[in-house]
Amino acid sequence: MSRRRLRRRDKSKRHASAPSRAPADLAPIIREATRVERLAYTRTQAAEALGISRSTFNRRVLPFVETIETGWGTRLVSVDEVEQWLNERSGLLGLSGRSRDMRDLIERRNDDARARLAVDVFCYRAKKYLGAYLAALGGARAVVFTGGIGEHAPEVRAAICDGMAWCGLELDAERNARARGSESLISVPDARLQAWVIPTDEELVIAQETARCLAARSGLPPVRE
Repeated sequence: MSRRRLRRRDKSKRHASAPSRAPADLAPIIREATRVERLAYTRTQAAEALGISRSTFNRRVLPFVETIETGWGTRLVSVDEVEQWLNERSGLLGLSGRSRDMRDLIERRNDDARARLAVDVFCYRAKKYLGAYLAALGGARAVVFTGGIGEHAPEVRAAICDGMAWCGLELDAERNARARGSESLISVPDARLQAWVIPTDEELVIAQETARCLAARSGLPPVRE
């Protein structure tokens, strides 16, 4: 018997021995997988690699994570569990396997390869989006670093701006090192694109906007800032 016929016979045996599913049995699994895919696509398109959540997600990985191996066999991963993975166990925490706190990762990066990887990926992604938005906007007058990491991590700011002289963005090393939590110009004096550290108070802005909306609805006097 030829090799081709042997292969054909082996293939038919495999097909015959494989367990079959009725369409009704497959429907819940298909619906669940579709919900997972929709969730991953719509809930993870942020611009930064966040501390615990994955900023972007390749939907093609879903066939590989919709089932996981356990001690008692294979089980379908629920949409809630995937959501938890994406929002609570990814980002800096997922890459480092240790922490979502940039201060901790910077302190450990010389001796911990995964901590170093997490910091490097964070800076790379921030630089990539900075370049993308400069291209989309046709340039800018300044770049502002804010928030916990932007205000307090000179090493991260330096890594993000490294190699950005092509667009006029160059940091002054001494200014950058001194700027921690206070409004500061950190670019070189003759930079075509300035870089600033400016503290933010998101909670205050949210409270003010909420009070303004409530006052407008109830006819109360405007809220004083």
